[in-house]
Amino acid sequence: MSVRRLNRVPIVILTGVENAGKTTLAQGLATALHWDLMPEAARSDRKVRDGTVNGEHLQHMLEGFSHRLSKLLTHAQNGIVCDTGGLVLDIWARHAFGEELTGVKTVMQRADLHMLCHTLPDWEPDPLRTPSAARRPPCTRVILQRAPQPRGHRVLRIGTHGAA
Repeated sequence: MSVRRLNRVPIVILTGVENAGKTTLAQGLATALHWDLMPEAARSDRKVRDGTVNGEHLQHMLEGFSHRLSKLLTHAQNGIVCDTGGLVLDIWARHAFGEELTGVKTVMQRADLHMLCHTLPDWEPDPLRTPSAARRPPCTRVILQRAPQPRGHRVLRIGTHGAA
């Protein structure tokens, strides 16, 4: 099987629901592989943290993700690991606000690999986890339904817990 690289350096985007271990995995991969890490923007976003996020702001976050990725590509040497990407923002916008984000497919196609992380059995403290539907991305089932299915894709189960 041949491998076609889309970028000068490989880009891996971790996707999944809250408490899936995306941040921990992204940090571990970046460290082990000596790759650049692009942290999840929602963790430090004021509107997300105070619960005033809306579809327009999620669009702004998607555009910011694309801009940060482009900037990181100018100097990354080995690869880039993104802790969350455009798919989660798009599903969040559709689920919570009934809005589609513009350009999400283009942003997603920049990645060489998308990794879907399932939720962990034990919840960890996280400032983004609240009962507010507008602040929480939707469940894994919705992500799986909306995830792109490129030709030749494979499902890789790494450290899954419980039955599939």
